[in-house]
Amino acid sequence: MARGDVLGPVFDSVAQTLHDGLRVFYIGKLPPQWPSEHPRLYFARRAEEHNPLTPVEDWRYELNHTIRELSSHMTRIPIPLEQPISVYENLELLEFDGWRPSSN
Repeated sequence: MARGDVLGPVFDSVAQTLHDGLRVFYIGKLPPQWPSEHPRLYFARRAEEHNPLTPVEDWRYELNHTIRELSSHMTRIPIPLEQPISVYENLELLEFDGWRPSSN
């Protein structure tokens, strides 16, 4: 976490995977609204407001922004369960594919 761009290779891998026509799977909850502001601008604005994000929130925002910018299609994969599940374990499985070159 002390390294500056520790997840850069992950974002590069997501971009390369989509570019190569392959799929990226996302396990978790997507934000109610996709991030549209570039991560650098968003992080700087939050810092100016004295409301910085945690490292995990930073990475999640940047990953969501990268996927939104580069993939052209998303599919929700249902996970049928026959028993109640904890709110902490109730995650989604999503598949992203298609290449949409970044406008940034």
